[in-house]
Amino acid sequence: MAQAFRYRVDINNLDARDLAAISAEEIMRMSMPEFLQFQNRLVSVRHRTRYDLAVWEKVIITQEMAKAIFRKGVGQEDNYASSDIRFTKTRAHTNMMRNGEFDQGSLAIITDISAKMSIYPSLPTTQDKGLITNCKATFPAYIDPALILGVWKEQTEVAYKEGDSEIFKGLVSEFPQNDGISGFVGANGGGVAQNVLMAQANLANPRVLHGGEDFSVDVRPLAAFDATAATGINQQVVQKIELKTIELVTVKV
Repeated sequence: MAQAFRYRVDINNLDARDLAAISAEEIMRMSMPEFLQFQNRLVSVRHRTRYDLAVWEKVIITQEMAKAIFRKGVGQEDNYASSDIRFTKTRAHTNMMRNGEFDQGSLAIITDISAKMSIYPSLPTTQDKGLITNCKATFPAYIDPALILGVWKEQTEVAYKEGDSEIFKGLVSEFPQNDGISGFVGANGGGVAQNVLMAQANLANPRVLHGGEDFSVDVRPLAAFDATAATGINQQVVQKIELKTIELVTVKV
């Protein structure tokens, strides 16, 4: 029997308890505006942000160093995008479980994808596996985060895939972050701003994933990017991808 989502038939009557079922296929046939109106009817809804990230070492990043993420979960080994060196993923890297998949028996609706990328104008003393382990900082004049972020976002591609099928793709700049801290600080000063949550739905249609279903997000540099200590930005490059999801209790129909 196929899994289905449950929803309230009449949301205008608080006393109404009638429920109906709608399939994953019917959800995916909705336009995003249709779904955003419909989602308020869903029951047993849990809104979540699922995330994973790719890490490049302090090397000259090339087009051959593309990285598929949402392939490994917490406690599993993954490798840098720039080498075969492996490390164990923690919740600082991802909140997906085994093999980067949703749990067996679950269903998840994906409504939005955002690509967060951070460059530190004040170099951290120690950076390891994409994480800062010592926040002590210096302020080199040659680091211009506005320029660095602009170059990376306009020269790096993000592609969402289900199995071997590429569902959509675009530049990092086309999937802006919708919450968190942003800002620019350089040798001559600057500022930091805290963004409020700005709900986005940048997909044409919602996507629905079954537990255990194979999916991934590819991060693909389209040009060389110098992250070395000798001639580049002297930082590891970390590209985080967030999926806004609605995860539901399901019934059999």
